[in-house]
Amino acid sequence: MTTKTRTIPIFFNQTKHDGPAGAMTGTQLKTLFGVPSGDRLFRRDAGDDTEVADSATATLKPGNHFYALPTDVSGG
Repeated sequence: MTTKTRTIPIFFNQTKHDGPAGAMTGTQLKTLFGVPSGDRLFRRDAGDDTEVADSATATLKPGNHFYALPTDVSGG
């Protein structure tokens, strides 16, 4: 019997992706989204966006939205 991993909808630049229910590191999310390793990854949060460092673990929730910026671009 195989165990099927449950996925949830998460978004990168308004494009839907299927992410695992649970958590992923910033590096894993960049790989999933096809983001260059040198770019910074952010999660849109109510009121303020949060940078997800490569080694940080992000707990994923259905509907999370992410975006990336090159390191030479300020903002978030």
